[in-house]
Amino acid sequence: MNGRIDHIGIITSDSAAAAALYARVASLMAEPSVEHAEEGVRITFLRPTGADPAATTIELIEPTRADTGVARYLEKRGEGMHHVCLEVEDIVSEIGRLSSEGYEVLDREPRRGMHREKLAFIHPRSGRGVLIELYEKGSRHP
Repeated sequence: MNGRIDHIGIITSDSAAAAALYARVASLMAEPSVEHAEEGVRITFLRPTGADPAATTIELIEPTRADTGVARYLEKRGEGMHHVCLEVEDIVSEIGRLSSEGYEVLDREPRRGMHREKLAFIHPRSGRGVLIELYEKGSRHP
């Protein structure tokens, strides 16, 4: 694990309003939103204006259906931080290492995200209350 934070995931009920807030407060620019029908979410990444493509981003996550885990999360906990995503060099190795050390890794095999990136999650019980996403560096494809 290289320790770089790839992004912070934030649950919101209104991506456009949240993107406008971060644009005003921190000069973050919204990329075009992407809808993930299977997961029932709209994802919008926010980047610092003119930043290095490797800069840490904010991921806005808005439920598009009421029957999803994200919608239940929003209803129960409200808007706010959902997860922190850490970049790793080899996700399969990290899943194995963390599992063998007793961490509750939710994905025994890497799953594919919206940009076909390899990722896995560590349960908040093992993350001291924080859902941790692991992302394999270089596996994201536009």
